[in-house]
Amino acid sequence: MEKKNKNSKGKVLALDVGIKKIGYAISDINRMLATPKGFIKKENRKNKEVFEDILKIIKSNNIKELIVGLPSHKDGNLTKVAFIILKFIKKLYLYLKYKNINVPIYFVDENFTTQKALEIKKQNKSKNIEDAIAAAIFLQDYLDNFSKPTLAKELFDKYLPKDYGEKEVEKLLN
Repeated sequence: MEKKNKNSKGKVLALDVGIKKIGYAISDINRMLATPKGFIKKENRKNKEVFEDILKIIKSNNIKELIVGLPSHKDGNLTKVAFIILKFIKKLYLYLKYKNINVPIYFVDENFTTQKALEIKKQNKSKNIEDAIAAAIFLQDYLDNFSKPTLAKELFDKYLPKDYGEKEVEKLLN
């Protein structure tokens, strides 16, 4: 597990990847505060369209790190949903790499963030922002050093075939 540099500066983007949409939150440049921003529609869209939306967010906000929530069982093993997220993020990682975007990607534990987000949503009577709030919750934990990030490449190497997603991403770019 790679330790993050406490003296790091620059905005961090957090993604709460779901089946239908991806909630996202962004930190301030000093990495003190996580702010829920919204969501990216994923359902009925091609990966390339979703990746382009994420790329726009990265570029327009000068993002320096990307963190992704990953659910796990109480024993620490990954859930079925975690494997879907892992595969999606591997393709995003390759897509960004091909676009010469070198933003490190980390996974953090997202357990219970959606439940917390739904409680906050109820209190504020907000609509369709629970995914962004969930992303802000695990981003704030990350910023406050409560969560231990794992470099995405470590999990790709551990759980996915080495060339997973490469052919699909190459097709997206041609």
